[in-house]
Amino acid sequence: MNRLINAIQNFPSNQISYEALGEFVHSVDYASLDYRGHIPYECDPGDYGRNILTLSPFECVLIYWPPGIESAIHFHEGFYGYVVMLEGQLDNVTYQYKEGILGEDKAARYLPISVMDEPDNTIHKLRNPHSTQGAVSLHFYYPALDTLEDLVIYDTIRKAQGVLSATAKAASWSEAEGHFKFVKEKAFNFQDIVTFHRKPSHLIHPIIPKPNPQKIGEMVSAYYCEQAAEYDRLDYERPQRLAYTDTINSLIADHLQTKTDIRSMLHVACGTGRRALDIRQQSKKSYHITGVDISAKMCEVASEKEIELINEDWVEVKLNPTTKFDAATWLYAFGHLSGPEVRLAALRKLYHHMYPGGYLYMDVFNVHNRFEWGPFALQTFNHMRLDRYGYESGDVFYRRANGKEIAYLHYFEWEEIKSLLEEAQFEIQSIQNIGYAKNSGQIVEDPNEGFFFIVAKRK
Repeated sequence: MNRLINAIQNFPSNQISYEALGEFVHSVDYASLDYRGHIPYECDPGDYGRNILTLSPFECVLIYWPPGIESAIHFHEGFYGYVVMLEGQLDNVTYQYKEGILGEDKAARYLPISVMDEPDNTIHKLRNPHSTQGAVSLHFYYPALDTLEDLVIYDTIRKAQGVLSATAKAASWSEAEGHFKFVKEKAFNFQDIVTFHRKPSHLIHPIIPKPNPQKIGEMVSAYYCEQAAEYDRLDYERPQRLAYTDTINSLIADHLQTKTDIRSMLHVACGTGRRALDIRQQSKKSYHITGVDISAKMCEVASEKEIELINEDWVEVKLNPTTKFDAATWLYAFGHLSGPEVRLAALRKLYHHMYPGGYLYMDVFNVHNRFEWGPFALQTFNHMRLDRYGYESGDVFYRRANGKEIAYLHYFEWEEIKSLLEEAQFEIQSIQNIGYAKNSGQIVEDPNEGFFFIVAKRK
């Protein structure tokens, strides 16, 4: 830690800028940083602990976040900085203030070792979302904040705005009354993130750095477990999604009707099983259905249907090597696989368990679909330089607007999914763009619209 402090104190004060500070922060080897003896574990109940390590020429402060603790929403006016996660996790929730309305805008989760940007004029709060595990973060600010005097904080319950005094210890509403210069009640109106974004069904929630494949699998499982009991109802309540899935189901069923030798069909990521049964019914076939799904709760719902179920991640499933299927689907879920190696392994495994001449039906999210998150994912990848944190271009983490569990999804370039299928030995028979958010369920010609629906053949 002394080496870091010395490096800060020797930094030329006339060369400090937001960009230069960022370059310095990213250059530090945090894995070898001896900081544990400096962690300020002792802090007031309901607060976080601060240990200022140096103030010259910019501030470096080590902060301990007890489980479940968060800062007040506060305004970075006239200073900027960066936060480095050392232990645990923190959510960074940002806000916008305009015309008397404070709106909750975005949220992102930071894990060790990641760097969070805090530009000037940021309104945000930091929170430790873990109920039992503390978090430790290292903060760099310029100009240095030797006190928190004049820091503006917000209380969304009371709609109150407070200005801290020089005696305040933290950006927190639990500060003693004398630690405020003044507090103004009913100072603004507040809109939560769902209202502020006009009640979307899902919200982007990045996690930095990108978790490993096992963790992503656990997250996806938890995400679907959270909504399994109401998943089908939610589908029926969203006309655009229902129109899309009905079209895909019909296209698969129509294709199956031309085949005479369908005895068994595998549905990877079968969910509640509703779509698997719908496809079979429309096809007027009587084949055996095997469903694989990573979510135990989804499998519980599907168990009430006429489906042979395997509750496991397809990549981890250990089928008898001689087990073969005449056809397979992978619908609305292939993008949950965490990276190219995992995706290729999954397709090769699927290829092995299909009979020659068998058909694979799958859909994937189009990264260039201008009516979905793909283009935004590309911009975010470049703007935040997420390649430093294990991201691929097209990666998105998200959650339901009224949910807590965060899931992962990858948006594909057409050449990307084409190469994967060909490398796994599948022959692509057809590719169609099916509208989702726009022209729901319709076959569209614009390559920058809709999802890719693919029919591929096992050689």
